[in-house]
Amino acid sequence: MECSMKLLLAVVMSLFSVCVMADNARGFYVGVGMAEFMYDDEVIDVGNARTAEILGGYKHNAALGLEIRYGTGVSEANSEDDDSLEREIDSYYAVYYKPELINDEAKLYLLLGYMDVDASETLFAQDGSEVSQLDISESGASYGIGIGFILNQRFNFNIEYRTLPEQNDVETEIVSANFDYRF
Repeated sequence: MECSMKLLLAVVMSLFSVCVMADNARGFYVGVGMAEFMYDDEVIDVGNARTAEILGGYKHNAALGLEIRYGTGVSEANSEDDDSLEREIDSYYAVYYKPELINDEAKLYLLLGYMDVDASETLFAQDGSEVSQLDISESGASYGIGIGFILNQRFNFNIEYRTLPEQNDVETEIVSANFDYRF
């Protein structure tokens, strides 16, 4: 009798642990990553600006999740031709609805939400002196797609593509990579 009780306990505990390992689609998570802002400017050819970001969210299930992000610039974008323009991301935040399809190895997800970006542009003369500086604030609907690779039951590595609506003849696309930790 004692042997069957131990066997029953072992079966119940193993079933519980399988449920815990398979539950990467639920619960709270936090993460860190890097993003590259790519500009398609119709007036001047500008390189990419890099940012660091932190994120946090909650997944109720695979179809219902909310994520918040905050980022700050780590390098500026310069004009490709003559370094006459410098564009820098000061900070940004975003709120996303995040539905996803998930299996044991990877997940595919959408990011649908709102993003607010504060940036600055500095115009330089040919001799390198500053001509003018402009503070820019862009906000609006942001959307994207991502793929995540499940490293283990707690850690994921994600690669994403996001976009902001075109403003002032400048299209902004964002490519990012981040790690997240599931609680």
